[in-house]
Formats: sequence, C-alpha cells, structure tokens
Amino acid sequence: MVKDKKLIEIRWHGRGGQGTITAANLLAKAAYKQGYKGVQAIPWIGAERRGAPIKAFTRLSKDKVRIHSQIYEPDIVIVMDHTLYYVYTGMVTAGLKDGSILLINSPKALEAKNGYQIKAIDATSISIKIGLEVAGQPVINAPMLGAFAKVTGILDLKTVEESIREEWPGKWADKNVEAAKIAYETIS
Repeated sequence: MVKDKKLIEIRWHGRGGQGTITAANLLAKAAYKQGYKGVQAIPWIGAERRGAPIKAFTRLSKDKVRIHSQIYEPDIVIVMDHTLYYVYTGMVTAGLKDGSILLINSPKALEAKNGYQIKAIDATSISIKIGLEVAGQPVINAPMLGAFAKVTGILDLKTVEESIREEWPGKWADKNVEAAKIAYETIS
C-alpha cells in the first residue's frame, strides 16, 4: 500500500484557477499534522493564465525530504480536469507503475490500465451542487482532497477538515469541508 512507503510522491495535473496548487499545499499541511515531518509542495506553472495546464508536486516522508525536483515516477497522480487525461494522456500517466494510483476528477468511471489503479470522483458536480464556485467556475480542490484521503488512507478526514478550516474562514470553509466529506463518502 502507498501509505506504508518511506517517501510518497504525488504529482498533480490541473488547469489554472482550479485550486491545484492550493490543494498540493493543503495536502502537505494535512500530512504534517498527521506525523509526516518531511513535506513539500512545489508548483510548476507554464503560461500563467486561467485554464492553462499546470502541474504541482507533493512529497510526504516521515524523515526530511532532500529532493527538490519534479516528480517523474509518482506513487499517486491526481488529475483535476479529466480532459487533461484525454488530451495529454502520455504526460499525465508518465512514470506510473504497478501499484500507483491515478485519482481523476471525472463524471464517469475509467478502467485500470498498465498495472496502476484508476479512481474517479465527479468533484465538479459535487462543487456545483453545494455552490463551491468562484467567478462561475467550480473549485474542486477540497473534494479531491477528500477523495485522496479515502483512496489512499494517508490522511484521515478530520485532518483534512482541520486544514481546510485553517486555510479559509466561515461559510467558505463550511462549503469546502462539506465538499471534502461528500467526496470521501462517495468514492469507492
């Protein structure tokens, strides 16, 4: 299982404005609260515009993390926009190996390939349902974190909720926590 590894490497693929970098940072903060002393979140942004493809990287370790580079052989890949999976399949799945997990925001289930697991959650619908939107666009980082917690077992939902509440105040935090819970309870 992934959570038993000494160093866990997570690569994120999203689009500008979806909350991908914030999610990578929140994951690192939540993991630190759960006892991972070596945490790291690194953004990789090309064209800085809403909707442009971006990547982020999160490393989790019980010890110090001494690597400061992109992640080429991830244990987990999180895809915030399913169209990236179809358009950039080779880039998104690069380095995945037997036992890796591909967690994707998708309205439909996808079949596992090449020895890695594919887990799908419709984070977009969850966010729209509860009104978690900015400038008319659904914000999906919280439901993806909830799904991540359930699928990997690395984080517990309570720690995800605490990290969300530390990041945002009031009703915005409540909506994000609700989205994380729904995703946690929905994904199989």
